[in-house]
Amino acid sequence: MIEWFRVRGPRRTDDIPRGAGHRYPPCAFGRTEPWERELIETYEPRFAEIRVLLHQIAMLRRQARYLTNAVGRWESGASVGHRRHV
Repeated sequence: MIEWFRVRGPRRTDDIPRGAGHRYPPCAFGRTEPWERELIETYEPRFAEIRVLLHQIAMLRRQARYLTNAVGRWESGASVGHRRHV
C-alpha cells in the first residue's frame, strides 16, 4: 500500500483520504509548504501508477484463487466417477 499521511508530532499521524480512484487529488493535501508540494508533484503520479498495478495484481490473485478452487471442485467431482462437460 502506498499512501500519504500528515505527521502531527511524535507518534502522531493523520491519514490523508484518497477518495475515489488511485490518485490523490491536489486538494486532499490542504495547505502545504513549497517543499512538500514539490515532493507531492514529483512522486504522486508514479505512486498512482503503482497503486493501479497493485490493484490489478490483487484482482489477478483473487481470480487465480477462484479458478484454483473451481478446478479443485471439478477434479474432486471427476475423481468420484462423475463426468462433466465443459
